[in-house]
Amino acid sequence: MKKLSGTMVAIMVATIVGTFITANSSPAGVKAKDGRFIAYDNGTVLDTKTNLMWAASDNGSIINWPDAEFYCENYRGGGYKDWRMPTLDELAELYDETKTYKSDCGDGRDLHLTALIHLRCGWVWSSDTRGSTAAYFIFYNGQDKWSSQSDVTYNFRALPVRSIQYDSVLPCPDGTEWNPDVKKCEPNKNIKKREKYKDGEDGVSRARPVN
Repeated sequence: MKKLSGTMVAIMVATIVGTFITANSSPAGVKAKDGRFIAYDNGTVLDTKTNLMWAASDNGSIINWPDAEFYCENYRGGGYKDWRMPTLDELAELYDETKTYKSDCGDGRDLHLTALIHLRCGWVWSSDTRGSTAAYFIFYNGQDKWSSQSDVTYNFRALPVRSIQYDSVLPCPDGTEWNPDVKKCEPNKNIKKREKYKDGEDGVSRARPVN
């Protein structure tokens, strides 16, 4: 039987605990807002620009790429099961020079992204790979670099992400509403209200858009 590493065991324990907590939680409520970002009380943060949902914090300790991938794919924040590792481009979308808060890495450096997503350190693994190397994004300066997937030289972190679908648990952002015809949120003014004709002789209800 293959022996599990201490890091892998810790990840599995965190995943099980997270699953127990979220499975018994109530529907998400809005906790805070920061421009296009909405933080929910189930530990998730929605980016209304990209329609991506992020974990509200990273994994919490130094991690190599394989363990980061495992952590993201087995993350169960908010009760969702479709979390994954972010691409380099998705991480780059979070970078914002106008946003600043201090790193917890002990170096006092500034991180540049919404404070609703808590990174302890600025190096975050991406899903982009090339042979035995993987790309990571640096939230200190907005740069991206490549390194060995086994590298733990820097305080690398894992940050799960998922592509969202709005529903009764996750309402549409302000100024939009759910359009069942196209199954996505759209600006209020783009959704035409509907009224029903009286039932025809065949008993079928018919509808037409009202301008």
